[in-house]
Amino acid sequence: MSALRVVLSDIRLVAARDLRIEARSRVVLDQVLPFAVLVLVLFGFALDADHRTLRTFAPGLFWVAVLLSALLAVQRSATLDAADGTGIALRMSGLPPVARYLGRAAAVLVQLLVLEAVLVGGLVVLYGVSVGDWLRLGVEGVVAGVAVAAAGTLYGALASGLGARDTLLPVLVLPVLAPVLIVLASDFALSSTAILAIILRGGYWEHTPGPGSTLGKRWYRPGVIRFCPANWLHRVEIDPARKPLTVVIRGMQVRRRGVQTTAGWIPWPQYKGQKERSSSS
Repeated sequence: MSALRVVLSDIRLVAARDLRIEARSRVVLDQVLPFAVLVLVLFGFALDADHRTLRTFAPGLFWVAVLLSALLAVQRSATLDAADGTGIALRMSGLPPVARYLGRAAAVLVQLLVLEAVLVGGLVVLYGVSVGDWLRLGVEGVVAGVAVAAAGTLYGALASGLGARDTLLPVLVLPVLAPVLIVLASDFALSSTAILAIILRGGYWEHTPGPGSTLGKRWYRPGVIRFCPANWLHRVEIDPARKPLTVVIRGMQVRRRGVQTTAGWIPWPQYKGQKERSSSS
């Protein structure tokens, strides 16, 4: 048991060292993250900003962006000790190889999880998708991060002594990770368009359809951040005395804004005209 605690302590030591180096160099923050977001933007332009196509291919585009960005992060991790020779000092420090490997993989995993969180936000804002199941999405992100970190760290260590390691590393890693990412892309927890609402002041009551003809009612206070699918049926009740202020960011528009009635979906201009005619008569 004491030996296990020693190994875990060594793993934390190596991971903390790599994360401190990254925090000081800011390579992931200044280079890898902008590159990942740029990949999503370029795919959006390449697909001509067609919302149906973007939503259909969002899972695959997400994992492509994750994989391309992860390769940069793994290459950065593999070359941390090559420039100044600290890798030799680390090997001579007496740390067991398993601790060095797991510690470096853990540091890469933390960076990948941050990267995935930013990319999910990019998909919501740019592609208009919504998160269908946060728990499943989190599990998929962790599984993908562990796979990329484990394989990338292993093959990065194998290729670190070679002159062509920057070219060889993707060739070694991609065939290993392709099956994992294909499975995850087919079971990705994102769906359709989304609406992001950030309640800044005042709050509001939201009425939603319940069983039968009943209505559910719930209060949302200031500070709440909500993700809602675009087909979410609701009615908002506000109190002007509270001076409510809510920022709403919507995804790709599928159809015109309207009202769901017993007669079906009616576009807002038509519904407004009907209400004005009924009130005047």
